[in-house]
Amino acid sequence: DNNGEFSFTYKLGPGRGRLFELSAYGDNWSGEFYISNDLKINGDKSIFIASGSTLKFHSGISLTLDGGSVLEAYGNGQDSVLFTRNGTYNWYGIVVKNNSMLLLDRCKINNSSYGIYFDENSQGTVTNCSLNHHTRGFYIVRSAPQIEYCQITNCTEGIRLYHAYNPQSWIKEDLNNIEITNCTSVGIIFIDSSQFIKNLTLK
Repeated sequence: DNNGEFSFTYKLGPGRGRLFELSAYGDNWSGEFYISNDLKINGDKSIFIASGSTLKFHSGISLTLDGGSVLEAYGNGQDSVLFTRNGTYNWYGIVVKNNSMLLLDRCKINNSSYGIYFDENSQGTVTNCSLNHHTRGFYIVRSAPQIEYCQITNCTEGIRLYHAYNPQSWIKEDLNNIEITNCTSVGIIFIDSSQFIKNLTLK
C-alpha cells in the first residue's frame, strides 16, 4: 500500500491463473513477486509470506511497515523466504517504524542498501536469517529488536546501533549468536547505544 496503491508482478506457469485478494487484514502471500513500486503496509494490516516465496524488488524500492502493521515470513528446512533485488542495482531494504512489527525466521535478505532498518519505536524478532551484500545489514534506531542465530556477510557495515536501548535487556539478550563476516568498513558500531550481546563472532 503506497498511498493507496502499489504494483507487483506474479509469475505464472503456462496455462495457470491465480486470484489475488489484498484485504485490510490477514493477507497471505505465496509464490514469486516482482515489486516495482515502494510497498508500504499501514495501520492494522498483517501480511504473512509463506515458505518458498521470493520477493524481487526493483532498484531503490523499499518494503515499509508503518503505523502498527505486522509482517511475518517463516521459511522451513527446505525452503527459505527470499527478499532480493530484481536486476543489477540494489533495492532499498525492509523498513520497520512507528510501532510496527517484523517477524522473520529462516529468511534470506540480499542486495539492498539497508537489509533491515528498525526505526524508532519499532519491534521485531529475526532468527536464523542470512543478510548478504548490503550497505548496512541491520540498522537499529531507538528500538530493541531480538536478533538471534543470524549470519551477516559481505556488507559495508554489519550492524549499526543508533540510540538503541532496551530497558529489559537484563531479561533477554537483544543480539544473540550472530556471525558477521567480510564487512569492508566495520562489523558492528554503537552510537549512544546500550544493548546486551551474547556470542557475537566477527571474521
